[in-house]
Amino acid sequence: MPQFIPEQTPKEVEDVLDHGPILSAEGLRKITAEDPANQVYRCELEGGLVAYFKPERDMIDPRISPESQVNRERAAYLVSRALGFGHVPVTVIRTIEGLRGTLKQEVKGALLADVIDKARKEKIPLKKKVQPESLADAGLFDYLTSAGDHSEENFIVDTKGRVHAFDNALAFTTEPEYEWSAPLEEVKRGLAVSKETTRRLETFWTDENKKAVLRRELAPLLSEEEIAQFFSRLERVVVLGEIGREKLKVA
Repeated sequence: MPQFIPEQTPKEVEDVLDHGPILSAEGLRKITAEDPANQVYRCELEGGLVAYFKPERDMIDPRISPESQVNRERAAYLVSRALGFGHVPVTVIRTIEGLRGTLKQEVKGALLADVIDKARKEKIPLKKKVQPESLADAGLFDYLTSAGDHSEENFIVDTKGRVHAFDNALAFTTEPEYEWSAPLEEVKRGLAVSKETTRRLETFWTDENKKAVLRRELAPLLSEEEIAQFFSRLERVVVLGEIGREKLKVA
């Protein structure tokens, strides 16, 4: 069997997730209507790639339909890829064993909540375990995508201290009461976003072709209102240097 190379590009990983043979799917082939909801299933694909499949039927949050939650997961990945954040695992929509859902590349690491707790117990600064610029990127991304209910339990910190957002089913909400993000709160309190990140966003914002491509990619997944809100927030960050009502700190 060929070895999976971690340095594969996101596009190459996406192709495998989209079309690659699934060699095993733990528990998925035994699924029944009576099984408890909110389950994820570990899948092994050709070449050694590991991913996690979450069926639409297990998207149980009552605020947003299951179909829409699946779409939002894919949309979050597309935005992360387009803006160069790279912190949302490669995510595709795929039907497996007759079930539509999200198939998401595995990211190895520890929950951000556990990393924060360990840093507190060891009485060391969090920046010793988590890259501040990566945490700031996660917060800024959550603002741009109107992330809903993104607690420290929804992020993984890899061995290099980079923060990855793996649960984006409530992104792009237009209901303010649903919107909350732990990393975003850190940015609002003054955690600085890197100059490289702001330059990257400015480059995207001035490229009409890239914006048009992203709009087309998001159109089947989100409503016009949700897409407009995302681009409005991006404009606010790039043009005004603001995040909500706060001035964005850049270092």
